[in-house]
Amino acid sequence: MSGDKLQKELSAVDLQKAEEMIRSTRTPNLRLYVFTQLMVTLTQMVSDWLNSGRIKREVAVWWRTRAAHFKESAPSNFVSMIAEVHALLIQFNEEHAAEIEALPAHHAELFRRALPLLHEAAFSPPPGYLSDDSPERLKDLTNFVAFVQELNQETDRGAALVGAALVHDRLGLLLSSHFQNQKIAHELLSNSPNAPLASLSSRISASYALGLITEVEYAEATIIRRVRNDFAHRLHGLTFQDNRIGDRCRELKAFPYEFQGSPRQRFINSVVMLCLVLWYRPAHAACFSTREREWSWHLAFGK
Repeated sequence: MSGDKLQKELSAVDLQKAEEMIRSTRTPNLRLYVFTQLMVTLTQMVSDWLNSGRIKREVAVWWRTRAAHFKESAPSNFVSMIAEVHALLIQFNEEHAAEIEALPAHHAELFRRALPLLHEAAFSPPPGYLSDDSPERLKDLTNFVAFVQELNQETDRGAALVGAALVHDRLGLLLSSHFQNQKIAHELLSNSPNAPLASLSSRISASYALGLITEVEYAEATIIRRVRNDFAHRLHGLTFQDNRIGDRCRELKAFPYEFQGSPRQRFINSVVMLCLVLWYRPAHAACFSTREREWSWHLAFGK
């Protein structure tokens, strides 16, 4: 769906339409693009409220100053957008709660529901899995934003190692949730050098072999692992500007809007997008988790 069409459809936005558009979009980058158009619409609504005298000028200026970049096309870096919008909505809801409550009920509800919709767009939990006021929504966003901010402050080597470590962790949680015996799952996934699923490579392969990740996700995770290995096996002097690293990062495809971005940003965006789709994958995959079964032909203890 084009940006112009999204803008037109959201120009008379209502909660049900916004939710349906977000939930019917199957990838996080497109979901977040839909959400940016919702933010553009909210900014236009703030202008309309000012013109009709529903809110004070300083409130409208406060919002429009901080949300100005959503008037442009979708941000090229949705990773930063998640952090920025999260902070914007929390601060606006806290500092201007009285003005929001004075708006028509429909508009006030739209502002109150913007954070749950941001969570929906970014993390995509199964429908009905979390209530709107579930503390998990705010916890996910807060922890995720803190992680991304720290990741952006890392050195090149740190970004490669920490980014791959998050993928390693999310795949471990996915595999653990899939196995029916948690004691054995812990033994398989422990950090012991002899544990079969201790390494990132083994977790990527096992997740793909079990059908828990797609072919695209498998390829993306493999490139992230190779970039991590390049940094881990060089004592010093390696950066994302290295030709070998740059070539690897240009193969990453999880974030199609950052084609012109630096290799470092492409890597970080790819790590983030991969982790977002894996965040609630255990819940999506719960219906076919392994379980102990009764077989018509089986061993039994004798007397």
